Amino acid sequence: MKFVLTKNSQVILGPVEWSSRFFENHLSRVGMSVTLPLTLTASFTVAPGISILPATLVEPSYNSKIQQLAGPFWSLTATTATGTYTVVDKNVESVKNDLLVQVAADRYEKEIAGTTIVLQGVTVTLDTTRENRNVIVQQYLLLPEGQTAHWKFKEAWLNLSKAEFAQAVSAGVAHIQAQFDVERAKVAEISASSTLSQLDAVVMPARNTDSRPALV
Repeated sequence: MKFVLTKNSQVILGPVEWSSRFFENHLSRVGMSVTLPLTLTASFTVAPGISILPATLVEPSYNSKIQQLAGPFWSLTATTATGTYTVVDKNVESVKNDLLVQVAADRYEKEIAGTTIVLQGVTVTLDTTRENRNVIVQQYLLLPEGQTAHWKFKEAWLNLSKAEFAQAVSAGVAHIQAQFDVERAKVAEISASSTLSQLDAVVMPARNTDSRPALV
């Protein structure tokens, strides 16, 4: 349960989960030395005009892509505090910037996610992370024609020819370029939008919340 500290019917702190130490520290900073109960489930009068009230927040439904909440606006009784919000439109340029950041993050997420290729009848995964993808490129460049080299994929060890290394490198490059092509197209769509309704109509890629943080 969350609580607010009120003074003269105005919320001056919170809402926060109950912590007697937290509220005592705040009160001490304004010159009040009080001992509060370790647990609290109802309102508590600190002094005349100063109370701690259980707080309820009521959020309306809204489109977080193009809207945001303003508030909370408090309605107080002697024993409770209820906070409500109003829905307001975001600024068009702000929404554009947010979407562009999301698109770049999605591109990076997919860029480094890896891709698969069939070599010697085996489907293997190519590592496309920025720190590792150049290793196989270097192996391809340095391997003399007519020679082979053993390469460890997640699924299997394969003894690859220079042509097979070239096939793997080409697959990795094609995968990475495809992600930048998608980002470029989406950036153009976002940049061409001039209203919130147009921006809302932009279909954003699904995000993989388990992937690494985005870098651009």
